[in-house]
Amino acid sequence: MIAMDRSWNQKFYRALTDATTNALDHAYIKRTRLPWMERMWWAAGIVSQSAQTLRFVFWDQGVGIPTTIRRKGLLARLTARAANDGELIDEATERGSSRFRDGRRGHGLYALIELIDLAPSGTLDIISGRGRYRYQKGAPNLREQFPGHVGGTLIVWTLRKP
Repeated sequence: MIAMDRSWNQKFYRALTDATTNALDHAYIKRTRLPWMERMWWAAGIVSQSAQTLRFVFWDQGVGIPTTIRRKGLLARLTARAANDGELIDEATERGSSRFRDGRRGHGLYALIELIDLAPSGTLDIISGRGRYRYQKGAPNLREQFPGHVGGTLIVWTLRKP
């Protein structure tokens, strides 16, 4: 299906650990109406031999990437340039910045793009706040704005063999 060499395995591991770390460090920056939901996240992986796809889904019910960026003062130059949440997610994905200054952090969203680029074909969808961002290998990025908050962050990687 998809050649999973050492480089791919390392990037896949990095993307998964960054997604979970981001949920723990950023998603729940304020108390939730449901205390038992704090710091919770969900993940699932799906392999379809017939469609020759690998899909990984990650979801948290936090405040969302755009809210976290705006609230923490992260990426101030991005918030000024982004007209909506979809554009803000796009910009944050390309930049790889973080409020942590240890050099190891701030690569989570970009790590997801690297994973797609290693596959023969694939897409990355991030739905967060009021926006949607889609990266599809070989196609223009999609940025959308929704009328309401989606209630967290949903990340879906789909890797395909052409």
